[in-house]
Amino acid sequence: MAASLFPHAQGLNEALADDNQQLTAPIMAQQSEVTGENTERLTLSLTGLLKSQRLILLLTGEEKLTVFREAINKGSVEDMPIRALLRQNKVPFDLYWAP
Repeated sequence: MAASLFPHAQGLNEALADDNQQLTAPIMAQQSEVTGENTERLTLSLTGLLKSQRLILLLTGEEKLTVFREAINKGSVEDMPIRALLRQNKVPFDLYWAP
């Protein structure tokens, strides 16, 4: 299962909450090119993700790499949920990028 953590989604705060013991969480993303019409998602929660032995992110294209570089900087997790994983120190995080 993958993470479907969309910025400002309904349920995002609960999915990323430290005290959430559920491995998965329902979210309702804002409709976009990425979501299409299907905005209801089931995602691994932060708790579920941090039970992994390793976190792996695969990015393709310059645009996604640019967004990732922005996520490394200071800013809100709600704006860029990937920051919750980048800022944790419990599980190794690997990035793979293909042009």
